[in-house]
Amino acid sequence: MDIYQEKLVKDILVPHALENVEMNYEPESVTRLKGGGGICRPRYPSSCEYIRVTTPKGYEVGFWSSLEWEEDGEVLGAILGLTELVAEHGSEIDKRIEKEIPHDRTSKHFVVQSSS
Repeated sequence: MDIYQEKLVKDILVPHALENVEMNYEPESVTRLKGGGGICRPRYPSSCEYIRVTTPKGYEVGFWSSLEWEEDGEVLGAILGLTELVAEHGSEIDKRIEKEIPHDRTSKHFVVQSSS
């Protein structure tokens, strides 16, 4: 990872993952990323009200509501950039997240299911 990516992981992705480690979502469809991780969204027939990007172990490192991408076209660039980072460095990001999970807190590892 370059210096910018290192800072992004440390300052934004790891804290986001830790804040959302126990979040539960309705059934989702998942588009798998090369190298693991995925782009998660509500399963059809639900409307696509959000998109989440997850690491290979299922930690959420990005979340955008439909209102965000409707109001700001740059959100799409952020989503695509994050998916590229996770596809290339997802396992390393998982290790950094798990290193920060307090030992007295139950860590929740998600099994991201493929869409049917």
